Amino acid sequence: MEEFTLNISYPEREVKILTGKNALVSASSYINSTFNSKVVLTNKNIWNIWKEYFSEHIKDFYLFQIEDGEKYKNYKTVSEIYKYLVSIGATRKTAFIGFGGGVIGDIAGFVASTYHRGIPLIHVPTTLLAQVDSSIGGKTGYNLREGKNLVGTFYQPNLIVSDSLFLHTLSEREFKSGLAEVIKAGFIMDYKLIDLIESNLNMIKKRDENIISEIMKRAQLVKIKVVKEDVEEQGLRAILNFGHTLGHGIEVLTRWKVPHGYAVAAGMGFAIFLSFSMGYITKGEMIRAINLLKGMGYRLLYKLDYTMLESVIKRDKKKKEDLVEWVLLKSIGKAEFGIKLDMNYIKGELKNYEKFILSDASSF
Repeated sequence: MEEFTLNISYPEREVKILTGKNALVSASSYINSTFNSKVVLTNKNIWNIWKEYFSEHIKDFYLFQIEDGEKYKNYKTVSEIYKYLVSIGATRKTAFIGFGGGVIGDIAGFVASTYHRGIPLIHVPTTLLAQVDSSIGGKTGYNLREGKNLVGTFYQPNLIVSDSLFLHTLSEREFKSGLAEVIKAGFIMDYKLIDLIESNLNMIKKRDENIISEIMKRAQLVKIKVVKEDVEEQGLRAILNFGHTLGHGIEVLTRWKVPHGYAVAAGMGFAIFLSFSMGYITKGEMIRAINLLKGMGYRLLYKLDYTMLESVIKRDKKKKEDLVEWVLLKSIGKAEFGIKLDMNYIKGELKNYEKFILSDASSF
């Protein structure tokens, strides 16, 4: 896998993204020479697998481990980290390194953005999902019982190190969770990425390094383009929520038992169907997009209590006035945000979507 570097310029700092095999090795000199004090936040599973590789290249750091899972992305965890930072005398010059997947990255970002009103942050994402999506853009946060990421900040890291070596130990479930966000990037802004994925389904499933490198880079470029234009989600950045309105509802109602990417895949399936129902895309485009998700093996339908789902969605950040905002497709590779729809209409379309998924799509 070829190593490449991407730079994002924000008003507060320039963020470098180093991607490729042994990217951590390439970044180690900068990390070790720039920060005398370093704290690594990770989970026990990641550390057990990668502690020798990480410790070989990153020197002289404190280590704080948490349990693995979305349910640990809460204030109790954040509070324990604050206490630990105080106990070791961490200062504004202490680099905080998030070493793990999206949960670790979100918590690390939030802690770094709030401890001493901001300390240096480095992301070392270890999952495909985190490497192509959650580590880029500066979103941080943790969950409340009432919903996902209801508390958070925008805070840019100093460096993102996406080492492809970490992808080799991902389970099929983790790999496919990240792949859903790659597919999302293609749906919303890069139709050539969708062509590439469709043409290389078997190679992607086999995790061929060359094709994975190419689709990762294209997905990262989509995320970078969007967040550079809209750092704090005041407009365009909302298109990154494609599939997430229903997806977040699935996560909350299943108490995080459905992985983020799987929930988003199901959410994208419904958003694609909704795009067709609204007359934005053709039946052929809908079938093509749905078949891609099916071809990757995603479950596109979850049995949900629609009353509870409505309550969750209305609490979500996308609610404005009495309507809920959706991101829909105008074509494959082009999304539009801010489409306000009534929840009664949505519940009706969810029933139609269920019939569609359970039927022969060609006869729909």
